Amino acid sequence: MEAGEKIVKTRKKTVLIILIVLISALLVYYTVMLLSGPEKKLNELSETFIIKQDGKAKIDERILSDSAYLELLKEKAYLQSRISMAGTDSIYLTINIPDSTINIEISGVVVNSAK
Repeated sequence: MEAGEKIVKTRKKTVLIILIVLISALLVYYTVMLLSGPEKKLNELSETFIIKQDGKAKIDERILSDSAYLELLKEKAYLQSRISMAGTDSIYLTINIPDSTINIEISGVVVNSAK
């Protein structure tokens, strides 16, 4: 009987160890996927809204430091993001820091605006 009890105890320990390893593996996988998601989205947004060169003409580096040009680029990026959000069928919140406004929008239509 003592040998049978030892076998049952070792099987329980083995099952417990296997469960701990499986749960640990799932937690590690979940953590890695959770941390890699924002990086993938950031890369996707960077590729979508990056300054691109047209053909063989090179961008003059001086213009990239011009504050008026950078403001226009920020405004363009803001409007492009609103257009891309309007294509989705959802409710979203837009925050315009220079104007100090917050808008609640549904499919591109401002429902409520606050300073």
